[in-house]
Amino acid sequence: MSAGRPVAGTLRSVGPDWVLVGEGSGREALLSLSAMTIVEGLTAATGAPLTGVAQRLDLRFALRGLARDRSPVALTIPGGRGVSGTDDTELTGTIDRVGADFIEMALHAAWEPRRAAAVRQVVLVPRSAIIVVRPMPLG
Repeated sequence: MSAGRPVAGTLRSVGPDWVLVGEGSGREALLSLSAMTIVEGLTAATGAPLTGVAQRLDLRFALRGLARDRSPVALTIPGGRGVSGTDDTELTGTIDRVGADFIEMALHAAWEPRRAAAVRQVVLVPRSAIIVVRPMPLG
């Protein structure tokens, strides 16, 4: 569970401050560990500790991959406009830039590629506010 919103699926990958969950039907969710409140369905087996390069592949690294791919994403952050039944906000668009502690995101409809005419605005989101990032299919 991430900040009150359940995210269900199969653990695909782990980083020092993030997890990647396969939600089925080719969908994935990148979750910030700092936003996670509870993890259910664990088994007695645990993975090996992250070492070497894997320890340095933090959330910024994962977000930079999405920015480099120009993939449209749905980004969940706390507060703001709110989604029905929650206190969270989901923004859709393209991550333009990943800084040390923030991202810049061009907001546009998830089904549209990032084009100047489609962008409603560009926002800066502190990395600490990121709950879940879901790559979205175009079209």
